[in-house]
Parts: sequence; C-alpha cells; structure tokens
Amino acid sequence: MAEAPAGDGSDEELLGRVRAGETQAAALLYDRHHRALYAHALSLLQDGALAEDVVHETFLRVLEPRPLPSIACAKAFLHTVARNLALDLLRGTARQGDHRASFARTVLARGTTEDDDPRREAVLAALDTLPQDQRETVSLKVFSGLTFAEIAEVMSVPAGTAASRYRYACETLAEILQGDRP
Repeated sequence: MAEAPAGDGSDEELLGRVRAGETQAAALLYDRHHRALYAHALSLLQDGALAEDVVHETFLRVLEPRPLPSIACAKAFLHTVARNLALDLLRGTARQGDHRASFARTVLARGTTEDDDPRREAVLAALDTLPQDQRETVSLKVFSGLTFAEIAEVMSVPAGTAASRYRYACETLAEILQGDRP
C-alpha cells in the first residue's frame, strides 16, 4: 500500500483513503474503532480471544482490494462487518456457556482499574444475564456510542426494534439490580 500523510478526517473520509491504499488512514480508523468493535464482538461471542480475532478480520476485510458498496456511515459499516464475522463464528462452532468469558467483566476490565464496589459486581453480573440481542444492543449503544438508527443498520432491524431492545435491557437490568428478579 502507498504511504501518504493521514490527517484527521471523518470516518467516511478515512475509509475512502484506506480503500485508496493509505495505511496511516487505516491506522487512524483502527485506533478510533477497535475498542468498540471488540466490545460488540465480545457481546456476541463472550470469548475475548475470538472477539479480538473478529476485530482484526474486520479490518483485513476493509483492506481487501475489492469494491465496496456505497457507505453512508463508516462506523455502522465496520460494526456490520464485525457482527457478520461473529455470527459466522457462532454458527460454525458449538460453544458451551462454561467456556465463555463474562462479556461485561472482560469488556469493562480492559484498560480500567479494579473496583471493589459491590454495585459494580452486581451490574457486571446483570449484564451477562441479558439475552444476546439485548446484550448486543447495550454494547452498541453504551460501549460503541452508536445511535439507534446505526444500531438498526448493524443488526438489520428497524430503529424502533433497536430502541425497544435497549429499553427492555434497561428495564431488565433495573429489575435485577433492585432485587425484583433473580
């Protein structure tokens, strides 16, 4: 790939520059999104090593010299690629719950200091009890900062469904944390 100066730009501009062969633009795009993509993949796979593999494969796919569709939102596009790769892994692998890392514990522990607050432990445990679609929605909203429209694009659902899943997840978390639900 050709090297060129890579200043800041929008995600869409960076993606275009990556497609034109600028490795520095790829590095900027990776720096901006790898943590959020990891959290998203982890919410689906519940395996840190596989989630890292998905993030790396996502950027390898973006670097492939093949035509891409018109992309209105690079962040949603990256999450869609990561989601599809993670779902492919889930379909191709029989995974047992005992072998999975805790999604919440793993993603929140990356780059943070350990906190002995018992409420933190309760939140971490509660996040792991959510159904996959709700846990993924929370990950995309909270850890990746996507809007409901972007979440809808990533998950191939209407925006109202994405918002509902987030609301249901918040209600479930509130019930668990208030002790109204096991």
